[in-house]
Amino acid sequence: MYIQIGEVVLKAAVPKTAEGKRAGMMGRCFDSGFNAMLFQFEDINRSFWMKNCIIPLDMIFVLDGIVSSIAYSCLPCTTDPCVSYKGLGQDVIEVEGGTCKALGIAVGDAVKYFE
Repeated sequence: MYIQIGEVVLKAAVPKTAEGKRAGMMGRCFDSGFNAMLFQFEDINRSFWMKNCIIPLDMIFVLDGIVSSIAYSCLPCTTDPCVSYKGLGQDVIEVEGGTCKALGIAVGDAVKYFE
């Protein structure tokens, strides 16, 4: 799946199972196959943590097709308790930390999905 945020296009992996959503980017790095991970939900209250992640991530919260908030360069966590990053959105997009600032992704940007 591809995601367009403003003028930026990302190639996303999309976890399909509950286990895949729980694992997210734990123990993984982006590669040539994808540079974003898209999580889709039915409700809008989201809370993410960085448990066992390898690299810092930017978390982009998307509400009704618009970037509602961004948590920048969230640091990996290996011990409890981990910091939780909260936002409103049916969708959350994770990208490598620093990507949003480097590419100019901002709150208010339109988000579109396509194959």
